[in-house]
Amino acid sequence: MPDINEQKQIVSTAVEYFLEMMKTTETPIEDARLEEIEKSQNSNEWYITVSYVEKVQGGTFAALYGNKERIYKIITVDGSTKSALSMKNK
Repeated sequence: MPDINEQKQIVSTAVEYFLEMMKTTETPIEDARLEEIEKSQNSNEWYITVSYVEKVQGGTFAALYGNKERIYKIITVDGSTKSALSMKNK
C-alpha cells in the first residue's frame, strides 16, 4: 500500500495542475472538491478526480434551478516523477 505522504504529494500535484489550467482558461472555480484517488493497476499512474461548480448559461435544466452545475475532471499524475500528465472530463 502506498505511503500516505506519497498520496498527499500526488494529490497536491494534481490539484495544483488543475487550478493552474483552469486559471489559464479564466474559468471561475467555486466549491472545488477532491472526489477520488485511484492508482492504476498496470502502471505507476494515479487518477485524481476533482470537481467544481460552474455557472451555467442559457436555458438548461441546471440554469433554471440555481444556475450551477458540478463538473468533474480526472488528472493523471505520474507516480515516479510526481508530475501531472493530463486532465480530462469525467
